[in-house]
Amino acid sequence: MRKLFYLIACLSLTGLLGACNDDKENGDDGELSFKFPLTEYESAKIGGKKVIGFSTVGDWTAEVKYKVAPATVDDEWLEISPKSGNAGHWFLTLNLDENPDYDDREAEVVITSGGETKTLKVTQLSTSAMFLPQTTYNVGESGGPVALTVQTNRPFSVEADDACKDWIIVPDSKAVMKDSVFTVTVLSNPALDARTGYVYVTEIVADEKEETLTRRIEIVQRGDFGYFIMRGSSSDLTAPSVVQTGENAFNAFYLFKTENVAGGWSPFTAPDPGAVHSPQDLSETGSGVGVRVPMMSAFSKVSVVCCTWGTGNTGLMTASGYVWNTDYATTVKQTPLWTKEMEYTDNSTTQITPDGVLYPAGEYLIVMSSSRAKSGIWYLSSTIRDGVQGFRNGSPATLAPRMTFDRVVDSETGAAYRRTGNGGETWGDQSAMATLNQTWVKNCSPKDLRVAKCGNTYYALMGDAGDVKIARTTDVNGEWNTWDGSAWTTAAYASVFDGATPVSVVEKDGTMYLYAVQGNKLVVRTAASGDNWPAALSASADAWTFDSNTDVDVKFVNGKFTATYVKSNQTCVLLSDDGTTFTDGGVAYARMFDGSKSARYASGVTGETQYMSYACTQGWYFKIISND
Repeated sequence: MRKLFYLIACLSLTGLLGACNDDKENGDDGELSFKFPLTEYESAKIGGKKVIGFSTVGDWTAEVKYKVAPATVDDEWLEISPKSGNAGHWFLTLNLDENPDYDDREAEVVITSGGETKTLKVTQLSTSAMFLPQTTYNVGESGGPVALTVQTNRPFSVEADDACKDWIIVPDSKAVMKDSVFTVTVLSNPALDARTGYVYVTEIVADEKEETLTRRIEIVQRGDFGYFIMRGSSSDLTAPSVVQTGENAFNAFYLFKTENVAGGWSPFTAPDPGAVHSPQDLSETGSGVGVRVPMMSAFSKVSVVCCTWGTGNTGLMTASGYVWNTDYATTVKQTPLWTKEMEYTDNSTTQITPDGVLYPAGEYLIVMSSSRAKSGIWYLSSTIRDGVQGFRNGSPATLAPRMTFDRVVDSETGAAYRRTGNGGETWGDQSAMATLNQTWVKNCSPKDLRVAKCGNTYYALMGDAGDVKIARTTDVNGEWNTWDGSAWTTAAYASVFDGATPVSVVEKDGTMYLYAVQGNKLVVRTAASGDNWPAALSASADAWTFDSNTDVDVKFVNGKFTATYVKSNQTCVLLSDDGTTFTDGGVAYARMFDGSKSARYASGVTGETQYMSYACTQGWYFKIISND
């Protein structure tokens, strides 16, 4: 019996010691006082139970005060128990429902005893969420800072994909980001084709049990266009053929195609500019009034609306036309295409060009002057088309005469080139390679033009009524000779390919290779080099068959005959060792620019560096191609 009593006494003492330890863990030293160990408590979104020990010296009550009051009793998410008691040591239990919302929620547990209050702020985290308003960012070839937007209710970190860490620089991947907008730096893209990289955004979560959200942002960087040659479209210009003429010197040859419309063209965008025109007395303008105009089609007549300040006055005008060259001063030093002197009456529409002469598409300067007072023209200073520039006494002026150009439907077309002497960085103004008055062009009426240089000789392949004809020269500004079937002459043409479109001429190791496209086939003819090599051309042979008719070019590049063509905005190549049989070389430059076409290597290149010209929706471009 005594042993049993002793055992009960020991167990009772052990229980009392355990209760004291619990009180100390809750901040209670065993003496009664109003103590509550916490002022804030943060719960995960999943909710659950939290037990907190406290003590009071008198009666107490507890209540929940929500920051945002629940709509109904059923929406209450925090339950406490017990809610009242008397003096002593107590355990308060918090029961939290799971938070299904995307916003954190808050409430206060207020405990009052003897006029004194203790407050516990309860915060329950929200459901994790991340939203990307934009998942793909397009960046220019120069790169630079790019602001990316993330909408999230958590801090987050960012990291670039391993494959693009060398050109997409992100903030420190260990940093915790809180702003909804952060900036990455994209380095410049030296390549012709575009490239794609990825940035990963990952939420930082406090509870390891929570699912970690990661989202991917795509960055597409445009390739380097290269150097701008000129603006144009396939409706009015052929794609350029670039030829190297010296160190860092190149010519870009192209054809001005005629517009398939007749009628007048004016330098203005407004349909009825007469309502806002003004008079200009030519006798008061020194050297006269000039206007630079880009004509995308051939024309036969130019007329100007004149004025003399009264029906009793007769005006006198001298009009001259020039091919534009570099600037006003340089242009007027040339021999004019025409000069015409005429008298006219007030408000008359006067023809200022000779009768019966056709002028090819191109850029022109027309100058009108007079030594007689009250000899004027009507002009506008608004609604002037892009590319039109007025001059007064040789200086630029915001004006354009009221004039009309009579366009010629489906007429012969002029050929021209632009020159660079600094490796393509800048290109000079248009220079005429051929005009309608030159027999070799007039006898052909070309619809396409390809120019290549073999040794010191330039060859021009022209598409004419479905056939391919060829001319040559050693001086692009001099006389061109045409192949008439047996010799080089200036009188007539003979076709070197029937039912075909021109591609190129390549000379390699004493052999001439002549390429064209017939239907969907790349075809080739060969002959030993020599003065009259076209006379010895072999029969046409198939070199490659495409899925459909394709704009293709062939040059000898990096030790191989290389045919280039654009498919789905990708530059593809065909390769050949002998120039007559090609194999698929795959994609050379992936993801080029919308509307890309006519990718052509430069000819006449003597060094290791290669150059390519191509067309896209922004215009014609010239790109230095690295051999790396």
